[in-house]
Amino acid sequence: THAFDSNSFTSPPQLSRVRYLLCFPSTFYVFIYLFNLHFLYLCRKQLDPETTQYFSEISNLFESDGVELEDRSLICANALEETKGKEFEIATDYILSHTLETILQGCDVHHLCDFLHTSANHFPYIAMDRSGSHVAETSIKSLAVHLQDDDDVVRPLVEEALTMICKVVTHFILLF
Repeated sequence: THAFDSNSFTSPPQLSRVRYLLCFPSTFYVFIYLFNLHFLYLCRKQLDPETTQYFSEISNLFESDGVELEDRSLICANALEETKGKEFEIATDYILSHTLETILQGCDVHHLCDFLHTSANHFPYIAMDRSGSHVAETSIKSLAVHLQDDDDVVRPLVEEALTMICKVVTHFILLF
């Protein structure tokens, strides 16, 4: 038992700190969650200068309004191809995340769903990040916009993407 008095608190001498944490599963899971999140940030790959420059140029291009609608869709599709393998790093980058949001809003449903499939394993971490949460929100809202198209091809694509995201998030929650 714990010894409480007005001046001190002592943990049971027979338990080490780790074993003490294991006695309280919720505390242990919070510890593991924070450790995983911290580890993910420490192991986050730095974006290469070429990728940063590429997305900066896209941002400047979109801000200048010199892009027609058909060209914009093609640029968004190409940009999403460039995100493959770097989804987490780009989505959680303070500056590039804004460009990624613009790209997700301007792409077609096939490229949007493809982005969600490739980023699904990182989606909970993206959604918990200060910048990434806006990317996650934009991607879900963009799916909703595409559902309004009432196309027989769109609905199964969106449903499959959302199902995958939900499975990953559910698995993530069940771990903690």
